Amino acid sequence: MIYAIGDIHGMYDKLMSLMGKVKIDFEKDYLIFLGDYIDRGEKSIECLKYVKELTEKYSNVIALMGNHEDMMINFYKGLDNTWTYNGFDTTKKQLDKLPRGEFDELIEWVENLPLWYRIGKYIFVHAGINPFYGLDKQIKEDLLWIRESFFANYEGEDIIVVGHTSTQCLEEDYNKPLILKNNIYMLDTGSYRYKGKITCFNIETKKYIQDDIEEDYDE
Repeated sequence: MIYAIGDIHGMYDKLMSLMGKVKIDFEKDYLIFLGDYIDRGEKSIECLKYVKELTEKYSNVIALMGNHEDMMINFYKGLDNTWTYNGFDTTKKQLDKLPRGEFDELIEWVENLPLWYRIGKYIFVHAGINPFYGLDKQIKEDLLWIRESFFANYEGEDIIVVGHTSTQCLEEDYNKPLILKNNIYMLDTGSYRYKGKITCFNIETKKYIQDDIEEDYDE
């Protein structure tokens, strides 16, 4: 089986609730995390460490880069300050408390996360792809940030599995995964939003599981 988990955004308690419910055989099944493990919520570092440990323990667990992880890396490399107005406060405070060695190890792991992953006809990527170019011609900015052009113009036969754009952006107060007619699966169900959830989606059966945490969060 192939499973994918949408944006987590520092919601560690919700992530643990979800992982306590899923029935994944880590030796046989694939589990793809779609990025954005940090920011918004209060426990970004716990989320990063948990996902990192899974990828190191099981070869079939794949963690992708999200735009928030990319902003974090760019901030610490002195490339830009985009992260400073995209929910970095709590995450940076947590990172600053880490021992230097642990900090460096975590940052290095994040910096080397892949931008996309393919299993057969399924392409997993954080935001989407530029619909006017092949997969080999994609640029990082589109893979991590694209929205409208991708949703409006993608018509490929491959199924693109994404996070990044929460389902509430398309259907207000909708906290379930969306399968669009043009072969796009949307799995960001607004983990930190009002009534939002973290979703684990079985790509083959199209069944999904969500966390049981009832607390409500908003921007």
